[in-house]
Amino acid sequence: MGFLLIGRVLQGVGAGLAMGAGTAALMENNPTSNLRFPSATATVSTASGLTLALVLSGAFAQYFPMPLFWS
Repeated sequence: MGFLLIGRVLQGVGAGLAMGAGTAALMENNPTSNLRFPSATATVSTASGLTLALVLSGAFAQYFPMPLFWS
């Protein structure tokens, strides 16, 4: 059980670092002067990506053979 907790903490730290770097990259490479566009793009892509990951992993665990092999 401890390994799961450690893995979840590391996953959260990695996701936080990746989201921060992605948002900073979008802000720096913004072709327009509107600062809301890259911020909104980062928020929508993060939310939709996390949602899609949860749905796909649930489908893999439920309907595919050998769910531990694919995780």
